[in-house]
Amino acid sequence: MARIAGVNIPTNKRVIIALTYIHG
Repeated sequence: MARIAGVNIPTNKRVIIALTYIHG
């Protein structure tokens, strides 16, 4: 999902990284 979100919302890449950091 993170990859899809990154492709759909490249502007919110930091948000995705934050979510990945929380999950990981």
